[in-house]
Amino acid sequence: MPFSQNLSPKIREQLSKKTLIPIVGPSSVGKTTIMRAVCEADSSFHRTVSFTTRPRRPDEAADTYKFLQNTEVQRRDILRQFEQGELIQFAIHPTTAFMYGTGLDEYNGTYNLLDILSNEIAGFQALGFAACRTIMLVTTPDEWQERFDSWHFSAEEAHKRVQEGIDSLQWGFAQEGSVRWLENRTGDMPSTVEHVIAIAKNQLHENDERARDVATQLLKYLMQRSA
Repeated sequence: MPFSQNLSPKIREQLSKKTLIPIVGPSSVGKTTIMRAVCEADSSFHRTVSFTTRPRRPDEAADTYKFLQNTEVQRRDILRQFEQGELIQFAIHPTTAFMYGTGLDEYNGTYNLLDILSNEIAGFQALGFAACRTIMLVTTPDEWQERFDSWHFSAEEAHKRVQEGIDSLQWGFAQEGSVRWLENRTGDMPSTVEHVIAIAKNQLHENDERARDVATQLLKYLMQRSA
C-alpha cells in the first residue's frame, strides 16, 4: 500500500515516540495468531490493522481490516484526512475504487505489531518511528504445509503466497543481522509470545540459530514446491 507523502508534522512527531514491530514471514507461519496473543498478554502492544471501505467477505475474520461503510460521507472524510496529512498510508483500488489506509489511531500502542511484506519495510522505516525491530517468523516445512493446506487456497492464490514466502525469506537472509529470527512451534505459543515481547522491548540479545536453520529448511522446501 502506498505511503502518504504529505504527513503532517504532528503525525511525524507522534510516530517518533512509538516502536514498530514488523512481523515478516511466509503465509501460514502464524503471524496474525501470534500478534493477537501478544496484545492479549501485554497491553502496551497494539496490532495495526488497515481500514477499508470494501465489504467484509463471508469467510473473513472481523479483525482482518477495520471495515468502514462505503458511503459518500465516509469517502469524503477519508479524502479530507489524506489531504490534511493525517493518513500514514492511503490507496484507492484501481478497479473497485474501494479505499484502504492507516491513520495514527492504528498505531496507538507503545509497541505496534504489523503483518507486512518485506518490500514494504523500507517505507515504514522512513516514517521516523523511535525504533523498528523486524521479526522474521518461521516454522518447519511440515508444520507450514499442514497450516497452509488447511486454508484451501486456489492454485493461483497458493502459487502467489508461496512466491511471497520465498521473497520474504530471501530478503530476511540478506539483512545481515538487522532482523530477528523466531520459530513459531506448534503447541508452544507462550514461548513465541514471550520472545516477541522481549525482542520488541530490546531485552533479548542472543541470536536464535535454530530459527535460522528452520528458515533455511523452509526456504528450500518452498523453492522446491514452486519449481
